[in-house]
Amino acid sequence: NIEVDADEYDLLINEDVGSCCTLVYELISDTLDDINESDQQVPTAMLFGIIKDTRHLLSDNSTERDFAAYRALSKLGNKKKISDIQSYPLPAYIFELESRSMLDDNYLESEATFVAFLGHISEKKRDALPYLADKYMRKEGISTSVITAIVGNSVEASVRSDNVSLVLSNFLENIFGSDNSGSKRGAGGADVPLGFFTLD
Repeated sequence: NIEVDADEYDLLINEDVGSCCTLVYELISDTLDDINESDQQVPTAMLFGIIKDTRHLLSDNSTERDFAAYRALSKLGNKKKISDIQSYPLPAYIFELESRSMLDDNYLESEATFVAFLGHISEKKRDALPYLADKYMRKEGISTSVITAIVGNSVEASVRSDNVSLVLSNFLENIFGSDNSGSKRGAGGADVPLGFFTLD
């Protein structure tokens, strides 16, 4: 059990940082002092979280606290395991769905926004949505990507944006509803039940 002073906790969670893993590290850093090589899962996971959330500390939302947490966790985590995660072989369905997303009837590109629909996919393939949302952000001229699919009995979406004039939370709420969506800086998602339109 980890005890945290209420005032300290309030201070930690109410200041901007680029990664929630930075907050977790600051809360439990004292418990990591005696960690050994055989027990690197927690610092490795937090280190990867910071890398992912802050785009290798290059995103605008990266803070000095993120850098400090990254430096400390770099000494504790398993860097080879992180490298293996980042370079893992992609399943064939990722490429199949990417091809599907580029069919004429499945995508729309307008005013720096790319929107694609992948059709009905299994729950095992839902990770294609954030992967493709990230990938299409790298397309020249695109500042917002929206990748959608029917997953099970819901419409799911992954959204990425670096458009400074777009408030992503409002964008998602207007399209999908506040109860069905959520976001952080530059990234968001939605899960909207089909209701009586269910495919079962």
